Amino acid sequence: MEQRHTFQEFENAEEAQHTALLLQEHNIPSRVEKYNPLLDQNFIGKQYNEYVQLKLAPGDFERARQILIDATEIDMNTVDRHYMLFGLKNDELTDILAKPDEWGAYNYKLAQLILKERGVEISSSKTTELQQEHIAELSKQKSLDGTWIVL
Repeated sequence: MEQRHTFQEFENAEEAQHTALLLQEHNIPSRVEKYNPLLDQNFIGKQYNEYVQLKLAPGDFERARQILIDATEIDMNTVDRHYMLFGLKNDELTDILAKPDEWGAYNYKLAQLILKERGVEISSSKTTELQQEHIAELSKQKSLDGTWIVL
């Protein structure tokens, strides 16, 4: 069996199960696991959230992310206009399109809709290019100055 890694974390098992079922409908096997905190409850106090992880094979991450984006429906007439994305500039919204792994399906889709509402159309090929640049940036090896290593 292929090793699975955390694809997404949820605050409750119902949300995780719902997402797992959606992915299974598209032939992406997944596993829902309760997340165990690193420190015992005696040290950090009562845990009020369950924290559940959805685990997938790493090769399924991109396809799963696209399935979640496609499944996310947003009615712009019902979205709270005070939501933080409405205060962002166009280049900041474009940055969200470059990083769907960091922003999630809802924010990704909403950023697209806000840009479209503002008259800024970004093609799917441009979005793919932005995402590839983001992945390339993440995969660059970072070096530390010697003083930081000594410290």
